[in-house]
Amino acid sequence: MIRTLLVDDHPVVRAGYRRLLECQPQIEVVGEADHCRPAYRLALREAVDVMVTDISLPGMGGLELVRRLQRRRPALRCVVFSMHEERAFVRRAFAAGAQAYVAKRCAPEQLIQAVLEVACGRRYLAPELREAMVAAGTDGVGGLSTREFEVLRQIVDGRSTLEIAQALSLSSKTVANYGTRIRAKLGTQTSADLVRVALAAGVLCA
Repeated sequence: MIRTLLVDDHPVVRAGYRRLLECQPQIEVVGEADHCRPAYRLALREAVDVMVTDISLPGMGGLELVRRLQRRRPALRCVVFSMHEERAFVRRAFAAGAQAYVAKRCAPEQLIQAVLEVACGRRYLAPELREAMVAAGTDGVGGLSTREFEVLRQIVDGRSTLEIAQALSLSSKTVANYGTRIRAKLGTQTSADLVRVALAAGVLCA
């Protein structure tokens, strides 16, 4: 059996793909979480084989969750299941240690296949997203760490330092320091400059 953990902050979404996955005789859903911290604890406590996770999650964010779990449990297979289809997100997910990426608009069978493929030690990318991985050029934010990328997403979404700190479980001072580092790495001075870079990289949709 493939012991699977589902991580998404929308209960209806979790219920839907739990039913989908449990129709497969090889897959057993052993836990669910709506937040990064309980997901992290469950993944370690329940000896999970595969974690299916969204990117946009309360707490540290899905990419940081994947990165931390891969450091603690390299054998854990991670499937990112997200509404984000831009090249920057796909690349970031694989760089964080994910083995598969499926967009939420993809056919349901692709999520099943992703879980089965990664459980066998293979990588999987939904066909609709393959162009994103082979596209020429860089994403413009390649020099940012996973945590810096999460903070950038929050900044360009228009959130205040306090809101970002609360969302990512950080202090306001730490968020401000991240903002300074992000601007230095991207060569930007203003929020408008950050938005421009984010648009070009596909982090923010126009």
